Amino acid sequence: MARIPLDLLVGLSLIAVAALHSTAARADDTKAACVRSYEEAQRLRLAGDLLASRVELGVCSRDACPEIVRRDCVTWIREVEGAIASVIVSARAPDDTDRPDVRVLVDGVLAQPRLTGTALEVNPGQRTFRFEPRGAPPIELPVLITTGEKNRLLRVTIPAKTPPPPPKRASIPPLSMAFGALGIASAGTGLALDLVGSASLRDLHSGCAPRCAQSDVDATRTKIIVGDTLLGVGIVAMGAAMIYWLTRPDPRASPVAQRLVAPPRVPFLLTF
Repeated sequence: MARIPLDLLVGLSLIAVAALHSTAARADDTKAACVRSYEEAQRLRLAGDLLASRVELGVCSRDACPEIVRRDCVTWIREVEGAIASVIVSARAPDDTDRPDVRVLVDGVLAQPRLTGTALEVNPGQRTFRFEPRGAPPIELPVLITTGEKNRLLRVTIPAKTPPPPPKRASIPPLSMAFGALGIASAGTGLALDLVGSASLRDLHSGCAPRCAQSDVDATRTKIIVGDTLLGVGIVAMGAAMIYWLTRPDPRASPVAQRLVAPPRVPFLLTF
């Protein structure tokens, strides 16, 4: 029978010892994790956080945990699952159409990024639900959740979008009003003088031409010239009023923007 070398036996022994030590260490770590989850689950349950307690109970109820720990955790996890409540959130528009594009937060924590019609598990007690619909203001709703209450329907109505107010009718700038008044007055006076002068000219042609008095001819010519001049001034003034009104700066704009869009000056109107 072949003899195994001594150094090989020593090496195999060291490997076996290391494996046993590693296995024992892992077992100790598993046991410690089970005990920690066991204790944390009880603390969370007493604090009312049943959802977090169920997570810890799932750890300490594994087969790898000590029997006494696992047995208690299996019993408690059934009790906790029975006490956890659930709600179903439904959101609708004023026309009774469904609005699934709503985020749901419970006590400030995101619970559903979008409505799915499925039950949402929540801890019992006083909870604050916040609904954040897309394109509409959020809605907060305090709700008292009863222990073990299942599939409670929470229905909210999303308000319709408020239409923007109609734009305010632009007021007429004072300078445009002044130019407009000057234009109307000048054009009206000029038109009247043109009509009077034209009537006088027809009377001269039909009555005394070509032997009319020079004073009558000059007076008729003056009426027509002054009338044409005033009519031109009126047309230009009304045009300036319109240009200033259309190109006036927005009072809500910054001073720099107002300078950039300032209307052109029309000093030539003052020469008449």
